[in-house]
Amino acid sequence: MGDKISEISEAVKKKLAEIKTLQELQDLKVKYLGKKGELTAMLKGLGKMTPEERPIFGQKVNQLREELEKSMARRERDVKEKLMEQKLAKEKIDVTMPGKNIELRFDSSDYASY
Repeated sequence: MGDKISEISEAVKKKLAEIKTLQELQDLKVKYLGKKGELTAMLKGLGKMTPEERPIFGQKVNQLREELEKSMARRERDVKEKLMEQKLAKEKIDVTMPGKNIELRFDSSDYASY
């Protein structure tokens, strides 16, 4: 089971580096940390272990969960920053450009009642 923990850790780290969208990140979270995720399935398997193995294995799985949650949070922050930078680059406004002349016309009949 210790091999499975390290396999999951390496797989998630590799996939995290490849993620470019928030949806991909969400899918990864569900796959590993979700209700039917791999880590949850590993914790459900604790009942089949001996009483001596349970606390050690449970602790390792929980440590991995915390590590993955932190890594995913960092990656989410990075992806959001990158998306914001792209959005700002597209919506760039040059404040040094001259403005457009807009002629406002008022009809004096609009203000006759005042």
